[in-house]
Amino acid sequence: MEMRRVPRAAVAVSVLAAALAGCGARPATAPTKAQVTVAVRMVVHSCTGASPRQVPLRAAVVLDGRGRRLRVTTGNGGGARVPLTPGRYAVAPLRPALRHAVVSARFDGRTGPASRGRPVVDVTGGRHRILFLVALRPLECNGLGTVG
Repeated sequence: MEMRRVPRAAVAVSVLAAALAGCGARPATAPTKAQVTVAVRMVVHSCTGASPRQVPLRAAVVLDGRGRRLRVTTGNGGGARVPLTPGRYAVAPLRPALRHAVVSARFDGRTGPASRGRPVVDVTGGRHRILFLVALRPLECNGLGTVG
């Protein structure tokens, strides 16, 4: 009777060991989704002595990478959210006038490298933020309002 229990126990232990080995043998996978907030703000210079302010701007932004080109239009609040696959993207405003007026492009609070004049961002899984600061022509400050 004792001899029958030994083979059964050996089989049970080997099955359990194979199952546990399979759990730890899986390779780590990279996140497959990212949520990116794109924002465009216009820098408005005031008269001397006052600091410039940032005003939300509705604009179209192009994200180019991973074999696809994605157009994102920011809302009246100057921002838009878009789901992306992690990877490397070149980002720029769609309109050439805005593209030439970009004074700062930030990805998660830091300036990044550029390719052909367009900022390049490395999107990983999770939440990210892209911010464009655009400076259009400065307004005159002559104290007479808009007359001139």
